[in-house]
Amino acid sequence: MDPDVSTLILGLGNDILRDDRVGLLAARELAKDSALRADIEEACLCNLDLLPILDGYDRAVVLDAIWGEAWEAGQVYRYAPSELPHTFGYRSPHTIDFPEMLEIGRQMGFHMPADVLILTLGVEDPFSFGEELSPSVEEGLPKLVAAAVAAVGG
Repeated sequence: MDPDVSTLILGLGNDILRDDRVGLLAARELAKDSALRADIEEACLCNLDLLPILDGYDRAVVLDAIWGEAWEAGQVYRYAPSELPHTFGYRSPHTIDFPEMLEIGRQMGFHMPADVLILTLGVEDPFSFGEELSPSVEEGLPKLVAAAVAAVGG
């Protein structure tokens, strides 16, 4: 990995929702690895609220949960922002998708990462309150962590 390239690993999720917290937990595991050449952050945010976190980085690896019939719980899925399924994340008339968010950030003068990889883990239950992961997600968490380490070359 080029030491002149600034890299962010960003774990997303909600700490009080069972499987939705998997991105946060992966980021916490990665923070224990002092050999990683990346900054590690967590966020319970979405859309434009992520701009100040991503600002200034050349690369970003985003870790999050993904849920639905198309994704097997416990399996890791890799996406470029342009490849994200339309159903990824919360959508309403008041929100934007990830590629739009990056472009708006650039237009606003933020230094957005040119290289973005989104690693998701298929989950079973992203809606119930609780701190325990579903068994398949618990088994898949190390895969998500390993995929992030591989992505940053650690």
